[in-house]
Amino acid sequence: MNESMKSEINDIKVKLVAEDNNELRTLEKSRVELCDEMKNFNTELKSSWSEVVSREVKKNIDVINIEVKKNVDVINTEVKCLQKTLNESAEQKERENNMMIFRLKESDADKKHVLKILNHLSDGVITDKNVIKLIRICKRSEHVIRPILLKFDDLRLKDLLFKNIGKMKTIGDDLAQGRKDIAIIGGRLGAGSNISTLVFNNCNLKHKDNYGISNDFVIFGLLNIRSLVGKVDSIYELIYSGMDVLVLVETWHGLAGDVAVGLAKPPGFSFVDFVRPHDPAHGGLVIYFRSTFGCNKITLPVFTTFEAIAIKLKIEQYNFILLSIYRPGSAQISMSFFNELISVLEHITMMNSNIILMGDFNVHVERMDDPHTIRLLEIFDMFDLVNHVKGKTHSHGGTLDLIVSSRSFPVAEISIHPSEVYSDHGCIVAKITIPRSCGNFVKKLARSWKDLDEDQFKESILKSAIAGTC
Repeated sequence: MNESMKSEINDIKVKLVAEDNNELRTLEKSRVELCDEMKNFNTELKSSWSEVVSREVKKNIDVINIEVKKNVDVINTEVKCLQKTLNESAEQKERENNMMIFRLKESDADKKHVLKILNHLSDGVITDKNVIKLIRICKRSEHVIRPILLKFDDLRLKDLLFKNIGKMKTIGDDLAQGRKDIAIIGGRLGAGSNISTLVFNNCNLKHKDNYGISNDFVIFGLLNIRSLVGKVDSIYELIYSGMDVLVLVETWHGLAGDVAVGLAKPPGFSFVDFVRPHDPAHGGLVIYFRSTFGCNKITLPVFTTFEAIAIKLKIEQYNFILLSIYRPGSAQISMSFFNELISVLEHITMMNSNIILMGDFNVHVERMDDPHTIRLLEIFDMFDLVNHVKGKTHSHGGTLDLIVSSRSFPVAEISIHPSEVYSDHGCIVAKITIPRSCGNFVKKLARSWKDLDEDQFKESILKSAIAGTC
């Protein structure tokens, strides 16, 4: 019995141990699986966190890059503006010692005559050594006296001349010629013989507001002036020296009818102007023309890629349209520019087939293989227009300023003045063959009272029939 019970008890123990071992193995397996799952979860958690952090970091980096790019663009814009200002200041500094002399009769002794004038105005201070440059600008012409460009070695000499400018009552040539036109008839008083006769028989005579007029040509000028405000006197002299029409671009005059625009206008001239709407301190156009010309301003829309002003002019019996354009060089050339140019040309060609287009296009038309040049010339050809400017018009090279006209427009001659006289652009002068009739001048008789001999005058009165009746 005891043995039997012991055997059963042992069997039960063996069975319980086996069951416990199975349960332990099951639990161990579960534990191992749980550990593996926890490891996998931990790995996935780390991976997800890394991705989240990476995405956020990348997003922040992108935002920072955008902000940096914006700041860099702003800085670059400011640097460009500063560089532009520095360049303009340098250009202004380069020209501040320059001075122009107009209407001095041309001769082989130009230098001698100019130095004599300078010596007189400066009380002997200015000598040959002080004049770095003395040249006639532009090509020689029978119809226009070329101005003289002077450059001094010291700005104070130029200031000295302007302080003493009142000493120069005349250069001499014009006054001498005027005296030749006065013929004194007879001598002292006697039978009405003391009469001076001045006969106006030449249309080129500088009389009243008709100074500088040529019978054979109408003189057009085009100039990118880069601010009119500080160059009023120079423009006044340029017009006075023989211009009939002068187109200025980049006037920077700020307000319509600005005081500077009026001060640059000689007597007998009128003007129309355009002020850039969104930036009055830059851009701008002015057209000066003789008041004797018939003129009507043409209303144009405001364009986004260039500035424009157009007028109808009538000179004698010749009618035409003058269109002036300025396209900023700081703006990229786009298809919109060409589309707007076509639009304005379509508009004005409906009014008149005689057109002259003058302006700064800021397209390098000397580069014949450039796509922009090709497109611009195609548009000119489309409207039967011809560009007459072939040389460089800017101090850095390039043909940027153009005078373009209808094929039949009577452009006789084009000349390009050197740059760095008025600005970094050269003045372009066009002679247009539009004959003009002479003015109707008459003889004017006047007694020369300054030569009157009072004693002889009294004696003549006493001997006359008038005295006998008293």
